Parts: sequence; C-alpha cells; structure tokens
Amino acid sequence: MIAVARTIRKWLEITALPLTAGLLLIGAAHAAPRIMAVVNGVPYLQTEIERFLEPGQDPNQVLRDLALEQLLRERANAAIPLIPPELLEQARLELLAMDRAVNPTELAELVKTELYIQTYLSDAVSITEQDVSDYLVNNPQSASANRIEFVTIPPTSPLTQNLPQLERDFHQYGFTAVAAQLHQKGLLKGGQVKLTAQTPLSARWRAELAKLPLGSISSAIATTNGTAFIHKPSDGKIVDKDAAKAAVLANKRAVALRQLERELIEDAIVEIKLPGVRLAP
Repeated sequence: MIAVARTIRKWLEITALPLTAGLLLIGAAHAAPRIMAVVNGVPYLQTEIERFLEPGQDPNQVLRDLALEQLLRERANAAIPLIPPELLEQARLELLAMDRAVNPTELAELVKTELYIQTYLSDAVSITEQDVSDYLVNNPQSASANRIEFVTIPPTSPLTQNLPQLERDFHQYGFTAVAAQLHQKGLLKGGQVKLTAQTPLSARWRAELAKLPLGSISSAIATTNGTAFIHKPSDGKIVDKDAAKAAVLANKRAVALRQLERELIEDAIVEIKLPGVRLAP
C-alpha cells in the first residue's frame, strides 16, 4: 500500500542519498486496536500501521509514507488520466518476473506514479557543460585516464578499433602514418573512432595522447550507455567526463525529488488520534 512512497525512496537510493527526517514523533505503543492517525482524511488503525512496519522502522516513517503516497497518487492520476495498454502489460510482466502480482487498479497506480516521477525529473533537471566543468573543478579526484570506450578525436588521431594493435603500430610506424592509414580505411568518419573493447591504456599511450595540442581532443559526455569521451584540460591530464555527468545528474535528481517531497508534505494533513502522541517540532 505504501509502494508509491517507496518509489520515491527507490529514486533517492539510486542517487545514494538518504531520505530526510520524518515529520511525526510517535509516542508510546497502545495494545488495543484503535485509530492511530487520520492521513489526508483516511483513518488508519494502530494494527494497520504496525502491519506496514519493516524491521527497525519508526511508525513515523509509515505515516509519512502514507501521506506521500496518497498525495503523489492524486497528482499522478490528475496528470496522467490514461495509460497505453501495452505499457500496463509490460509493467505487469516485469512485476510477475519479480514474483509480485498486483490487481489492475494497483498496477495502473504504480505505472502512473512512475511516469509522473520520470516526467517531473525530466522537467526539473537539466545539465550543461558548465555544470560538468564545475563538478570536475570541485572534485578533482573524478579525473580518470584509465579506460576509453568511444572517443571524439581530430582526423589526425591514431585511435583505432584494436587498441593493442594500435599501440604497436603507433610506436613502430609513428603518429602521422597510422593516422593516414586509419583515414584511408574510413575509420575516422566524422572524427570518431569506436573501440570494441575496454582496454586499459598504457602509461606510454597516455603520454603520447598528452602530447597532442590543447583543444585537439574535444570534450564530450557519457559512458553509462557504452559511450565514453576524453578531454584534455590545460594541465595535460585526460579526464573521463562520464563520472562527472552521472554525479551531477544524480545530485540534481536528488534535489528535485526532495523538492517534490516538500511540496507533498506541505499538503499533507496527518491528525494523531492516540493520547501521548505529539507532532515533532
């Protein structure tokens, strides 16, 4: 029942950032089944709250999750009135593969919520080259010259599909001869060469790359989808920008999700019904 709130938690876990502190402080337990709280107009018995509890979890978190779920579901239903049947079927099969069966209503709510969060993040998060550059400046340990999968390079570069063979050819025949051979074979179309294996670069190869004129290796982004680019900054190091972009994206998504949480919690109405239970300051 609190799957929607856990969806938010799932997105936050992707960014390796914890949820913010809960809003409610739950007091002493009461054995008799009675209404513990009314969350956005929906009453919940103490026994229901306890059923939702995971080992070591505070009841505070359950009430908070319930409030988030209800309000997020309302937003998703309003924003996404209809879902394509094929998308519902795909989601159903994915859940079955995880040994989880859901009724059609719950399935539609889960899909709508997921789509709403994805849309929210898409609208709220954007990344610029300046963001990535700033991250690299503030996190110099992110610089890496260990691996290259795919690089954007000038027509004179000797990079080819077989890196070990490339290194042998480079040192045997020289920079210009190898580049000319690659160009003749059509391997430098658009200034790009694809490497078929993630082969570690030798210190000698990195040293040769470092000799290239500043700006001759163009800066670009991304390796999570099998694409990596290298950039040669003014200090002569080769920087893999993919880790920087991924970190910036994760940070911005976490900020956007926290903003969504705040918006939802501001609308939440949680009325505690048990004596001795108070709202946290």
